Amino acid sequence: MHQQMRLSVSPTLIDETNTNLGHLIEGTPPSDAYFFAYMSSLGVSWGQLRILISALKLWCNCNLDPTWEIMQRGPVRSMFRSSAMDYLRQRLQVKPSDLHRMIKTHSRLTGYDACFKMKPTLNKLQSTFGLTGSEMRKIVLRMPSLLGMGIQSIEDKLKFFLNEAGMSMEQLRTALLKQPSLIQYSLDTTLRPKARFFLHELGIPSSLLSRIITTAPALMGFSLSDNLRPKVCCLMRRCALNQFQVGVLIATSPSLLSLSQLGKIEPTLSSLSELLEIDNPHDLGQILMAAPRLLHHSIASLDDKFSLLTKSLQSKEKAIIALRNNPSLLTWTLIVLRERIDLSLEMGNDLFTSLQPSKRGRRKMMQQSPPEANYEDAVIVSFESSSLESISMICPTVSVAAKEAGLSKSAVIEAIQAGQCVDGKFFSYLKDISEPGTALKHVSHDDHKVSISLFVSGSVYPGDRLDVARGQSRTGGICLKVINDGTIDNYESIVDDVLAAASSCFGILVPNSTGNVILAVFPLINPSKNRCELFSLLGALRVVESFIKTRRTDGDSRTYDIKIFSDSNYALKLVSNRDRLLKLGGCFAYSEELLSSLNMKREYVNIDILHPLARSFSRLNGQDEPPQSRNKKVVDAKVQFLHSMDSISKQDDWVKDWPGRSGPGFVRFLKRQARAAAEWQYNRQ
Repeated sequence: MHQQMRLSVSPTLIDETNTNLGHLIEGTPPSDAYFFAYMSSLGVSWGQLRILISALKLWCNCNLDPTWEIMQRGPVRSMFRSSAMDYLRQRLQVKPSDLHRMIKTHSRLTGYDACFKMKPTLNKLQSTFGLTGSEMRKIVLRMPSLLGMGIQSIEDKLKFFLNEAGMSMEQLRTALLKQPSLIQYSLDTTLRPKARFFLHELGIPSSLLSRIITTAPALMGFSLSDNLRPKVCCLMRRCALNQFQVGVLIATSPSLLSLSQLGKIEPTLSSLSELLEIDNPHDLGQILMAAPRLLHHSIASLDDKFSLLTKSLQSKEKAIIALRNNPSLLTWTLIVLRERIDLSLEMGNDLFTSLQPSKRGRRKMMQQSPPEANYEDAVIVSFESSSLESISMICPTVSVAAKEAGLSKSAVIEAIQAGQCVDGKFFSYLKDISEPGTALKHVSHDDHKVSISLFVSGSVYPGDRLDVARGQSRTGGICLKVINDGTIDNYESIVDDVLAAASSCFGILVPNSTGNVILAVFPLINPSKNRCELFSLLGALRVVESFIKTRRTDGDSRTYDIKIFSDSNYALKLVSNRDRLLKLGGCFAYSEELLSSLNMKREYVNIDILHPLARSFSRLNGQDEPPQSRNKKVVDAKVQFLHSMDSISKQDDWVKDWPGRSGPGFVRFLKRQARAAAEWQYNRQ
């Protein structure tokens, strides 16, 4: 029958089969494509074939030959084990396309034996956590590396969560379904340090640790030094809270630490300060302590509720007083708040009095008061001098810092005053560390200088979903926007030249790229969120370099000050160290020794994007080129990278014209545009 199909099916029909059933027959051998093409020639519609393939998950065969796409991702067998593939398909009821994606995500899967590895591990996970078949399928599709866990490793993690974290089996099951990687985190380098952070540095009672893990299990995978501790320091600084008061906030709303510091926490705090006319950080801290969930609400939502209260009370001053007395009003939905106001007015009650806080409310998570500590005495122990990055510890006092570091109190005070490094660590008072960030300010006009601000964003399509295997085929998109900050007279001419440069620098531009918004396609292999975001910076540099060279050819001798803004914490972390980036850019070719000396892990930095980025950055900042290079440095130019939220003020007129009426709304708009570019390319393919 197979030979008959091959003889009777035309190549054109095979191509039509791949076009109509592409993602459904991913990971199947060529014979399956012939079979479905043959079925189509017999009169079976493509819609009927899609229904059959989706319903009968074991109908298709699994391709046992590793493709190049899989082989370049890691160690794989020259031929997949049919017994292992068949077992996974029957046990998890997955399609060949799902298996193909699982192997792309975890290539070592091809070496696992069905009887001695996969079956015992799956049995242990399913019986221990009481998972149904569909739940088991969901977590393995999301985290195929679970199949490589040993029985002893599972038992060790189980003891930690049940005994040390005080979780019940039902809580652990809930957390595992939310975050399948939770059971794979290292005990000594990830789980126990996080537990000590919550219990000792934030003063959260051990009885509440289980609630934190259950509510926000993703926190257990966040970096302590580069993520969790900087967010805590941000709340301490902006709200004049000590670390134990921040612990109360986290115990009340654990997911607060999953919010972006620059993209959500700081903009929301700034908006609250402006709405309620708060100048004293202590007052802002008291409002946040009264309603920790305020930070989860969008700025546009807070504005709408404030406007409703102002209109209802017929006084902005009364609205401010009411919200200062009862901040939880801002945590209600706009519909609920309007209903409460209408009900109070219908009953003839005084609205201002009705909005005052009542004795009823949510039960506090922490019944006891947090330990006494003065915010101004807090000491930050970090790996960089006077920095809120790479924080190794937050201490309430100098004495505690000295005890934890094994030093005398006088030695720590001396290290703080001199800014000296002691045993590879720096000590600083939190109140003395200057805040990073460069705002996008209007400056006086200078005929000899041109300031250009570029906002970039990257995204992928389709996004990750809990019910879809990781490793699915995706495409990436890039969004670039030129901002007029008030210093450019011939703004339209600048935009036209930038768009012309983008047309030559980006391989494929999305057709609806118009005006000062440029949409392009991610042109490299293995599109991912991080790779697309990093490439958006590289694309911006290439556009800027081409733009300036064209202007120089036309006789323009002015100095160019370029600011490139991104919302990607991953990308900005790689390019934040200017000296390190210039050193990498000064090398014509990178080596493993160079990456090691720069403290860069090859698998983390996406060196195929970062090295060209560093090379372009080096040229644009006037650094001499290596002898092997044919390129020339760009004179009278300066480029720097900043976070998008470092530049956006709520008062900027150009921001108010964008969806959301705020900085975060503008950043989300750029992200949606980048995703639209990725979706356009996905549909095009």
